Amino acid sequence: MTNIDKTDTITEKDLNYLEETIKLYSDTDKKLLVNKLKQASIITERENLFNSVEHSNKNNFDLIKESILKHREETLKVIEEFEIDRVYKYGAMFYIDVDIENPVLNESFENLKENQSFFATESNPTVHTIDDLYIIKFIDICKGTKYIEETQELRTDTSRYPMLAIFHSNDNIFEIKVPFISVILRNSDKEFYYNKIKKLKEYLESYF
Repeated sequence: MTNIDKTDTITEKDLNYLEETIKLYSDTDKKLLVNKLKQASIITERENLFNSVEHSNKNNFDLIKESILKHREETLKVIEEFEIDRVYKYGAMFYIDVDIENPVLNESFENLKENQSFFATESNPTVHTIDDLYIIKFIDICKGTKYIEETQELRTDTSRYPMLAIFHSNDNIFEIKVPFISVILRNSDKEFYYNKIKKLKEYLESYF
């Protein structure tokens, strides 16, 4: 995958959204992400000369949080890949009557790549290329309120919602993929997934 790094586009608000999102991850997803960070030598069993995050007896959420604090850019790059590789439950495919050699299409992709960060945020999508695939990753922010019986209080949850637009350049097809999200964060929208796909399709039509 290829990226252009622009770290100055990531704000404290973006990082807060990320922390809230990881907090809502399942235990399995937190464990998978920690394993990815271990593979990248960001988390180690004991601190080394490169000041990696020591595993010790910390829980997975605290390990990820500390990784972001100590090694922000490296950790965010792992999370960027992790979000792309997660299973996306819903999607749609659209044929487009233009090929990758079209100068307007090429220029549009180049503009996206030129202005991107290495980490997708609400205001900045990212572009990745794998063989004949162009993957554009978008982020929406979803918020929902839940009643907690134990404390008899309302709790507001916030989550990043990654959406992928995958251009299959050999087949002239745009594939849109969106993941499952809890009903609380859907805010009773019965057509939540349809609306997300529709919104992304309309953006692609206007942008390209």
